[in-house]
Amino acid sequence: MIPMYGHMIEWLKIEKEIRDQNHPECPRVFRRGNKPIKNFRKSWEKACALAGVPDLVPHDLRRTAARQRARAGIHEKVIMQVCGWKTRSMFDRPTSWPSRI
Repeated sequence: MIPMYGHMIEWLKIEKEIRDQNHPECPRVFRRGNKPIKNFRKSWEKACALAGVPDLVPHDLRRTAARQRARAGIHEKVIMQVCGWKTRSMFDRPTSWPSRI
C-alpha cells in the first residue's frame, strides 16, 4: 500500500484519463507508449538521468518526503507512521541528497 495525499490522487486520475483516451484497452496507467513497463529499474534509471539525478534511488525519495513533510509542519509521529519508521532515530540519520530534491 502507498499512502496518497495532496495532489497525488488528482494526478493519477489525470494519467488514467489520458490512458483511457489513448489506450483504452490497456489496464495499466503507467506504460511506455502502448506497452507495459516491464523493467522498473531501467525505466527509473532513464527517468533519473533525464531529470539530472542519475544516482537517485527510490529510497532517497522516502527521506526527502519525510523532510518536506516536517518542513510543512506535519507532526513527526504522523511522518513516522507514513514512512513506516518505528524509531525517532530515522530523523537523525544524515541524508546523502541535497534538499533540492
